[in-house]
Amino acid sequence: MSKKETLIVNQPFGLGDILYVQNICNHLSQTKRVIYPVSPEFMWITEYYKHLEVEYRNRDDFPIAYDDHEMKRGYLPLRFASQVIYSLWKWDFSHDATVMEDKYHLIGLDPQSWRETLWKRKEEKELELFNKLGLSEDEPYIIVNTMYGSATVGTGEAPIDLKDTGDKKIVNTSYVDGYTLLDWGLVYEKASEVHTVSTATCWVIDGVCSDKTKKFIYPRPNQPDNEGFLPLKKSLSSDWIFVGVDDV
Repeated sequence: MSKKETLIVNQPFGLGDILYVQNICNHLSQTKRVIYPVSPEFMWITEYYKHLEVEYRNRDDFPIAYDDHEMKRGYLPLRFASQVIYSLWKWDFSHDATVMEDKYHLIGLDPQSWRETLWKRKEEKELELFNKLGLSEDEPYIIVNTMYGSATVGTGEAPIDLKDTGDKKIVNTSYVDGYTLLDWGLVYEKASEVHTVSTATCWVIDGVCSDKTKKFIYPRPNQPDNEGFLPLKKSLSSDWIFVGVDDV
């Protein structure tokens, strides 16, 4: 049996990007040894992908040149997919509107296929959190997430002003000790509506919620015009409602 060629993936953060590209890694791992260096603050996520034949490494222990945008043998610069496809200078972000889907176009996969490889859900943890928040399937509720960012790039909050919610319970997301973003899966799945700023939470919601859940996405305060929205359009399911931005 021939030895598999090693392929190193350059996409150590952010969290949404890591979630989104796992189907690429899974696809490539069928024929290659895939090594995926992950930023230390997100190494916890690898616990949810142990079912994949992907070797996750702490980026601090397996250093790669984050600025390396060259497409070459043994190296996949998903971080710079648009720059590779359009032959751009590595810091030319003129194609930011396609930055997410281009990660899939780089190797000829459908951007919508990302859902074919989701994380392995920790059902007991999800149920624990669901109960901890005092939720019940018999009482309709709405989830609101205003938080975005990470320790690496900085965090922030976006105002979300809901109207006409009737008598439905409003649940605002927060950091809960002992639980990760992925452990909110059941909470999102059972919600009648979800409202979130543009962030990694979008991918969690898109991965666990059916089309019966009303999904609303809002811009970050620092995102002018359509920035931050168009990159998600070709990859998220078509039932999302983009709020506060025209012509999206």
